[in-house]
Amino acid sequence: MSIVTKSPITNTIYEGNAGGKFGVKLKFSDFDFIIIEEKTSRPLYLCIYNGKVEIRDARHLWGKIVYQTVDLIREELS
Repeated sequence: MSIVTKSPITNTIYEGNAGGKFGVKLKFSDFDFIIIEEKTSRPLYLCIYNGKVEIRDARHLWGKIVYQTVDLIREELS
C-alpha cells in the first residue's frame, strides 16, 4: 500500500509505503485507489463496507487508543 500526500502549504509531495492487509482488502472491495481532497475542521473517517463508501463523523473516536477505536468501529458495523 502506498500513501501519497501533498502539503497545502508548501505543495511538497510526500509518499510512504506499508505492508499489511489494507491494500488487499481495498482491492477485494472493488476499489483500486482512493483520492481524498479537501480538509476538515473535525475528525472524520472513511468507511468502505459492503460496497458502500461513506465519510463518517469520528468525534466519538477522538483520543481513543487504536484497540478501542477498532472495537468501536466494529460495533458500529455489526
